[in-house]
Amino acid sequence: MTYRYTNRAKAQLARSITSYDTTLTLTAGSGSLFPLPQPPSDFFALTLASVENPDQFEICTVLSRNGDTLTVQRGQEDTTPQSFSSGDVASLNMTAGVFDLFPQAGYMGVYDQTIANRIGGYRKNAIVCDPNITGLFWISTQDENATTPGNGLGGAWISFNANDSYVSGTLGEVSGDLQGKGLHTEGSTNRVLYNDQRNGWRSLALTSDLNAEIQRAENAESQLVCGQGYGFPGDLNIIRLWFGGSEGQVLVRDQNNKIYSLQQTGDFATHSDLNAALSDIVKSHSYDTDYQLNEIGINKTTGRIWAHNDSSGKFFYLQPEGSYITSHGYSDGDLTLTNIWKGTNGNLLANISDGSAMRIVRGDGYGGNDVNITRLWRSSNNGIPCVVDENNQLTYLQEAGDFATHSDLNAATQNKVNRSGDTMTGDLLLSGNIWNGNYYGRTLRSTVDGASTQASLQLLGRTGHAAAALSVRDENNTEHSWFFNADNSIITPTGNSLLEISGNSSTAKVQAFSLTFPRLTETLWVSFPQSFSATPYSVHVQVNNEPLSEDDGSRYPRMASITNKDRYNTPNIAPNGVSVDLDSIYSGPTDQSGTLWVTAIGPA
Repeated sequence: MTYRYTNRAKAQLARSITSYDTTLTLTAGSGSLFPLPQPPSDFFALTLASVENPDQFEICTVLSRNGDTLTVQRGQEDTTPQSFSSGDVASLNMTAGVFDLFPQAGYMGVYDQTIANRIGGYRKNAIVCDPNITGLFWISTQDENATTPGNGLGGAWISFNANDSYVSGTLGEVSGDLQGKGLHTEGSTNRVLYNDQRNGWRSLALTSDLNAEIQRAENAESQLVCGQGYGFPGDLNIIRLWFGGSEGQVLVRDQNNKIYSLQQTGDFATHSDLNAALSDIVKSHSYDTDYQLNEIGINKTTGRIWAHNDSSGKFFYLQPEGSYITSHGYSDGDLTLTNIWKGTNGNLLANISDGSAMRIVRGDGYGGNDVNITRLWRSSNNGIPCVVDENNQLTYLQEAGDFATHSDLNAATQNKVNRSGDTMTGDLLLSGNIWNGNYYGRTLRSTVDGASTQASLQLLGRTGHAAAALSVRDENNTEHSWFFNADNSIITPTGNSLLEISGNSSTAKVQAFSLTFPRLTETLWVSFPQSFSATPYSVHVQVNNEPLSEDDGSRYPRMASITNKDRYNTPNIAPNGVSVDLDSIYSGPTDQSGTLWVTAIGPA
């Protein structure tokens, strides 16, 4: 709140006012003598005085001025709103309330909550004394500040102490804040030092130093190798990587402080390479009583491979590399080859350990990408011929016979239904046969592995007739056939005609069932096994009566159609059941039960 002033501002009322008026009109042109406050924070005090009675006055607060018209708050500073006449005086004077808002000469006002409320809060940068601590001052950090300084509840005040040169900071915004006491630059080191009430002097980092450190860290990080794993089980982070000074090896240290040596890139063989190379090398050590080979070579004249053993003094000639069938068997009872040679007719021959001779099939190809065969035999498990090539790849052979190629199978099965659930498009054509004047279509049969039941479907008919039939065989191998007459009626397996409901566009269903009833009441309510969607079209009941005597004829069945009203004009039929009047159709003994057959036709 700001009070505005002008010197010698005094005018007369242009019209009379009552004690309720909040708008005053001054004589023409005299409004310019007064301040022009800017709502809502500017004001000035106005004193109204009666010309006839100088003791009659009232103090108002002017909120705004528009030319010679003033908008005021009446009865301020403990005065009472009163009526004034045209010509009475309106002047801008210093009032006691205004004086209370200003510190007296040589005195800075103490914070006062009453004044804060009266002026609508202190303005930003207003300075007040602490009411309890001498030398402690508070600076307001916002306009209309009516909070209490030093209450620790986030009041908008900054404190400073004239005795201890305190640095206010944001003291009081958070509970437990410490008062800053000093902030300066050290002359010898150019460090910025800060001191609070508890921790003493500490160095503060300059923005330029922080930026330089950030740049240094970024440059260093760009040259570092990340030693963190990807979080897989067993991963260990690497914490250090360096070259060993004496050995020149690359060394790493993991998070468990264990050091490892790394192999530099070079012409190194992997273990797989070594194993592949060793697989083709003859080992020179012996097993048990075997001779150990000391030398191996090739005779320049004959080209034969030889090996020498020092302990025996013997030379051994080896078979040259080639595609040969091994001379030993794989299991007990196998016969080994004792000699292999090429006959004069070019065939390979061999002697077997049992003294017989046999012709050998050569296992080498004709060059190019051919793969040589090293073994050929018939499996003792399934009798299938087998071969193993020089890559140790096993292949099963198919004997000559009536076999179809995959192309033949694909052509034959095109547009056929797969038994595992394929969907067929188009017609399924099944040719049949004629026998004894009837024709029979091919049977469609559905079976499930391990199940004792099966379902089959067959189309039947008679030659020379357009009628056909549908035959189904159940799990008991009992055949059920439905025949189609020339009039399109259907004959069921029992020889009866299948009932057809016409004249109704909705779908209908038939329910037929029986129940045993006690002879207890005249009327019996019979519930349908399944409710119809609406009242059935018709309901028929039949009861077999036990005879009262051997000759009264009451044993014969009696049938009745149930209408929708009984003799008492009560509805008989409902979607969920029917009411049967037993007195009308039952003549059996009253102390015995009977059997009732019901047939109902209605909307599904």
